[in-house]
Amino acid sequence: SRRLLETSSEFESASRRLLETSSEFIRAPLVRAPTWLGPALGWTMTAIYLSGRVPQMARNHARGSVEGLSVSMFVLAVVGNATYLGSILARSTRWVTVAPNMPWIVDAGMCLVMDAVILAQSAWYGGCGGWRGRDQAAGSTRTPPDSGYASDDESGSDESLLDQV
Repeated sequence: SRRLLETSSEFESASRRLLETSSEFIRAPLVRAPTWLGPALGWTMTAIYLSGRVPQMARNHARGSVEGLSVSMFVLAVVGNATYLGSILARSTRWVTVAPNMPWIVDAGMCLVMDAVILAQSAWYGGCGGWRGRDQAAGSTRTPPDSGYASDDESGSDESLLDQV
């Protein structure tokens, strides 16, 4: 039993040393980079990511439909962006802490706004398959003309699509 206690304390001592030294490696950068590189990449990511939402919102508006979109994905994106933004701001709201995180704060905040617009479009246009117009009132799930979907085919039959393949 004495040998077991010695082994246990040796293990505990080694574990503590490992944790103490590993924290130094976690904080050390892998590569020395200019201080402007991180913010530049952050702002670039923000611009690219946000510019991807605008065409979708415009297309939804032009078609009068959000057909083909997963509304539940946008709901989860809102939850994810809200918690992400909250986690950044929960650490500190002091400007010295917030300023380096501005690209990610702007990205998460603007994504929340744009996702809210897409969810509002979904509610306005009647969900994933709806089209605000006379066909929706009649109970049809037909997409608006020139929506870019194969269902624009006048025949409306799936067999004609299979024959084309």
